[in-house]
Amino acid sequence: MEKHPELKVVFITDEINTTYSSHPARHLDPLVEKGAEVVYVDLDRLRDPNPIYTGFWRVAFQWFGQEGTGWLPNGFGPTAPDVTLRSYLKMANIKANHRKAVITENEGIITSANPHDASGFHSNTAVRVRGEILYDMVESEKAVAAFSGGDLSYFPEKVELDEWIEVEDMENRPLQAQIVTERKIEAAALEVLERAEEEDTVWIGMFYLSDRDIMEALVKAAARGAEVRLILDPNQNAFGQEKMGLPNIPAAAELLFRGNDNISIRWYDTQDEQYHTKIMYVDRGDTANVIAGSTNFTTRNLNDYNLENNISITAPPETAFIQDVDHYFSKLWENDGGIYTADYEEYTGELSPVMYGLYVVQKAFRFTTY
Repeated sequence: MEKHPELKVVFITDEINTTYSSHPARHLDPLVEKGAEVVYVDLDRLRDPNPIYTGFWRVAFQWFGQEGTGWLPNGFGPTAPDVTLRSYLKMANIKANHRKAVITENEGIITSANPHDASGFHSNTAVRVRGEILYDMVESEKAVAAFSGGDLSYFPEKVELDEWIEVEDMENRPLQAQIVTERKIEAAALEVLERAEEEDTVWIGMFYLSDRDIMEALVKAAARGAEVRLILDPNQNAFGQEKMGLPNIPAAAELLFRGNDNISIRWYDTQDEQYHTKIMYVDRGDTANVIAGSTNFTTRNLNDYNLENNISITAPPETAFIQDVDHYFSKLWENDGGIYTADYEEYTGELSPVMYGLYVVQKAFRFTTY
């Protein structure tokens, strides 16, 4: 922005960066000072995942706001600014703008990675796109800015996009791609899984896996003879905090029990970092499907509680993109060139009755980040 003062920048982010209005986001202040439009998503407009708590919060507490002098320690780190009790009460609604996208007039990136210091250690994936799909990416983010009170004049008009975006010959398109958001991500994933059958291979690399519809679709695909291979994070660490293996350890145990020997699971061999990837790849012989982006396969991420964005791609298996995805999964599964994944038995002993009970209770009451 210093080099190009006429550059228009829109930065859409989540209130977590201000710990829900308890303090300024000093790392974003330079953007505002240089003239960027910084939009904090209006999370109140999103569906309530825990209506028992949120109904009480909406009636009793939201009217007091969150701004003020913080006096409680910040749960995100000892050096973070203090926060107000009202901010913690809002955070307990557990809603987020979970999208991760970068868009210019030339290219777009749909990724699982947060632009966040600690995330630099995590394992993530991203898809880079060009062409007409940029129209959809811009329109999707413009809709979020609109319901959050952002200045829409910062967004390019269609006439400008028509000048910038290069449209390729319709006949020279081996890849078909679609931007899918929120609940449409689940619909796209289920549609692909429902077509998986004998001699097909389903690959999933996922930080959190617990959505009931997705799990049932995986079991049914395995019953039809598809080979299902999952690479999962063991959920021992999140945001620097130790975890007890929820939800993946109990979810993995259930899938293996019901999988008719056609479901195999390996754990990503994390060393205090996260396997933060969110990608599904289905090899169907003459064609392949890839769905990748910001979205964990959990109810919270797939049922309109969070803002999410993914890309759904269909392509012949010989295309360079599909070959890259296939190589990625094979490399991790076979530990080709390094130690990436561990046997399922590595964390088998972690599943206890207490853990499973907590998993069931959290799923039932939705008072959880998954």
